[in-house]
Amino acid sequence: MTLAEWARIREEERQRREREEQKAENQRRRLARLEAQQQAARLAAQDNRNDYMEDKMNAIDAADEAEYTRVQSVLAQRELEQQQTYDRFRQGEWGDRPLVNLSAGAEGTSSNAKIPILSSLIQATVPVLLLTISGIQKVASSAEKVWTGIKQKGRDNILEPLQDIWNNRTARIALTLGVTAVIAPKLYFGFNSVINVVYHSNIGTLFGITPDYNGIAVALQNKTDIELITDSYNLKIQNGELDRQAQIDPIAIEAAFAVQNQWNIELPWGLGSIDSLIAQFRPGSSTGLAQLTANDLENENLASLIPTGTAIDADNPYVATAGMIERVAPAVELCARKGCSSVDQMIVLAMAQNGNGFTEKRLAEIINHYEVNGQIDWERFLEQQGPKALKPEMEFFDKLLYLGYNTKAIPGNFDTEFMLQRFINNMQELHNNGEPLPYGVTEIDLVYANCLANNLNDSPEIINCPRP
Repeated sequence: MTLAEWARIREEERQRREREEQKAENQRRRLARLEAQQQAARLAAQDNRNDYMEDKMNAIDAADEAEYTRVQSVLAQRELEQQQTYDRFRQGEWGDRPLVNLSAGAEGTSSNAKIPILSSLIQATVPVLLLTISGIQKVASSAEKVWTGIKQKGRDNILEPLQDIWNNRTARIALTLGVTAVIAPKLYFGFNSVINVVYHSNIGTLFGITPDYNGIAVALQNKTDIELITDSYNLKIQNGELDRQAQIDPIAIEAAFAVQNQWNIELPWGLGSIDSLIAQFRPGSSTGLAQLTANDLENENLASLIPTGTAIDADNPYVATAGMIERVAPAVELCARKGCSSVDQMIVLAMAQNGNGFTEKRLAEIINHYEVNGQIDWERFLEQQGPKALKPEMEFFDKLLYLGYNTKAIPGNFDTEFMLQRFINNMQELHNNGEPLPYGVTEIDLVYANCLANNLNDSPEIINCPRP
């Protein structure tokens, strides 16, 4: 990329940020005017009890009722459009993406078969081709470098491009899956069919190297409710009703919903959802759209973020959104008060959205140990993470869960690198489909975060993911 092209990209990003800032400022002004009008109407109703004011307030109520009806009609139309979008997404009508069966399965060729054999083969074959394409591209690019190194008779020139591939988590897993599909096709296709039945997805999503399209569809289905709660939350911060300063964008909650959807999937054969099955062995475990725990649902701030009278139900999108906000807010707020950038707050949110694995206390320790020149050295922190430790005193089912966590996150850490990679992949896919990025975050920042999640080079002398 030439210097002129880089300058052009940065200028386009600057102009886009200015447009987004202006849009956000206009929205804040509109909301402020609305609040002022509502407050004025309430004060007038309290201070004036004569007939004239009663007639006037009745007229205002009638106008409000008409406006309420109009808004409800608009919201209903938006929900209809979202449902149609969701249906198209499930039917695979949105551009180039893996052919993933998002339904619960269809009748097979025998009484025990839950998905057609041909469909299973297609879904097992297409993902591996898509998963290996990035690895193949890297191999092709590196082959030229290797050949150049051979001609120059330099050992380092030959090994370096191969090491670059192996030190990228997505490329390593994609190549491993590709080799497995070639040398052990029965194992690969059988395992992929199981993943399809259980998760309605493919192996790439299981290991976190491709977006969770099923989870993204769920997030888009609840897009309107997520926006209403996040907008209300941000307005409370702007008005001083909450002693906080870090606002949260809807796309961040949508990406978190997509990550957590892995546990809220209905299993075949009448077994219920994955989280309900886990709850039978682990009482009090998380549940619902955002996988809220009992502590999440008992949060004292939860009721103030949802419409009055809403039942506290983890499957309610209002409650799920508010619960997710309260789960991530302490860590994101600490980051903001410490002067973190927008991209740092996004990275914190990506890891905090999974709950106990990354808390405000954990972030305080990270800032204490890894802050350099006012910035968190995420690369050095992530390089020192490893698999979740299995402790002897743990229950058998907890050990089984930890084994599953470590398998999916291999060779990294489930609570940090794996969660960051899943979150960023989902956010990138949502952004590709028109969702605006968080305030202050650019596509270059997503590339940086994705590099952090993918980096497997533990050499402290090398900066693999320079900050934008």
